[in-house]
Amino acid sequence: MLEGLTDKSDFTYEEYTVRVLETIGWATRSWIFRMYKVQWNQCTEEEAICNREEDLRKAYTLWFE
Repeated sequence: MLEGLTDKSDFTYEEYTVRVLETIGWATRSWIFRMYKVQWNQCTEEEAICNREEDLRKAYTLWFE
């Protein structure tokens, strides 16, 4: 009945970016905010989520060189 399923003890999978769909930005008097709408490998374009530039800079330093 459960043929073809593999047993992973930690139930993890690797997640990676497929592409950046949109860049959203706004500014206040002293701050500039940027968000990136990112499509990850486990979701469709409609399910893409916005991520803060600050978080992406920490995780993906090569993107911002």
